[in-house]
Amino acid sequence: MVRFSNKISIALAACVLSSGINISAFAAPAAHGSDAHAESSGGLPQFDFTTYPSQIFWTLLGFTVFYFVFSKKILPKMGEVILARRQRIESDLQQAQDIKEAIEAVRLEYEASLLEAKQKASDLIKSAQDNARKDSEKAYDEFKQLSQQKIEEIEAKAEKEQARILAELESSMSDLTLEIVNKVAPLELKASDIENYFPKKKKAA
Repeated sequence: MVRFSNKISIALAACVLSSGINISAFAAPAAHGSDAHAESSGGLPQFDFTTYPSQIFWTLLGFTVFYFVFSKKILPKMGEVILARRQRIESDLQQAQDIKEAIEAVRLEYEASLLEAKQKASDLIKSAQDNARKDSEKAYDEFKQLSQQKIEEIEAKAEKEQARILAELESSMSDLTLEIVNKVAPLELKASDIENYFPKKKKAA
């Protein structure tokens, strides 16, 4: 701020010094007006060395008044505007940084939530697969056990039926043999004699 004020002061001083001759020419006393007019008719007033003291005086006076007015009135307002603008820019930058940090925090939280949701979904899928496999294995074991039981029952029934058929077949063969022998040979055999050759199997319970 001080550096900026010094630059402005130096620029204003240069402007005042460059235009001071014209300002002092208009501020010259009225008593010398006729002489200056008379002499100006013969050349440029800037090269009239007799007017240099008054020009320097009015230049210094105008510069001093302008400097104090500028430094007391204009520069403080300009400094306030620049300071307010700088504070506004810094505030906007800070707000932008806060928003950026908030967005980053939301993004990290979203990624963490997404990762957690994926992990939970994976756990649920794995648990469902394990439960389905266990249920399938249980159903298979029950079906296998039931099938084995049915097979055993069928085999038992088949054995009983086979024993019954064999017993009936042996009985029929014994009777048929006894009948054939009695017709062919003049022998009177009994069923007990034939049973010695065709012993009957014990019926299954």
